[in-house]
Amino acid sequence: MLSVDDLEAGYGDVQVLWGISLRVEEREIVALLGSNGAGKTTTLRTISGLLKPMSGRITFDGADITGRPAHEIVRLGISMVPEGRRLFPKMTVYENLRMGAYLAEGDVKDRLEMVYSLFPILKERRDQLAGTLSGGEQQMLAIARGLMSSPKLLMLDEQSLGLAPKIVQEVLSAVERIREEGVAVLLVEQNVQQALSVADRGYVIETGRIVLEGSGEELLQNDHVRTAYLGL
Repeated sequence: MLSVDDLEAGYGDVQVLWGISLRVEEREIVALLGSNGAGKTTTLRTISGLLKPMSGRITFDGADITGRPAHEIVRLGISMVPEGRRLFPKMTVYENLRMGAYLAEGDVKDRLEMVYSLFPILKERRDQLAGTLSGGEQQMLAIARGLMSSPKLLMLDEQSLGLAPKIVQEVLSAVERIREEGVAVLLVEQNVQQALSVADRGYVIETGRIVLEGSGEELLQNDHVRTAYLGL
């Protein structure tokens, strides 16, 4: 579904990504792992059209989307849920969800019912201001808003950041259910063990380069991953 080949990108004169290559297949959860500053978010921003690449190629569903603007990429079926949620705090849960479907044509009732089935608490809180939700509920709302554009690929950036372990597990369980709905997931996460526990495959990025790739189980057993990221 998604193929990234020899991608290089950065900010101004500062290059962050150096020849990144990865792929995501249909109905697959792929984890992109690494420490702060490794280039994970830059990779997502470049795929989603928020950042223009210096070189390389990005293909989605057979179409070359390299350097295309973000709104076109959303229309093609890629949605990104950014780190920090970026909700509209003075708008209700329902209004935030409707903003996620701003490019949609016609009735979005089916999409609303789908996200409410994934996160029932959002239906209960639909008239509540987003800024008054708990941290876990806000994270659920951010993911649900990303799903309102009916993506084929959902990219999640640091969804467990600042959440209690129990809530992290609920969010990762939701990621598995999203895959069951037919949506592929590219998951950027510092919580390596939990991310690999749900991922079909994973990539490890260090200083802007992919240094390891493999199945979730292979990476969990890899000596470098165990030493550098799991403290074992």
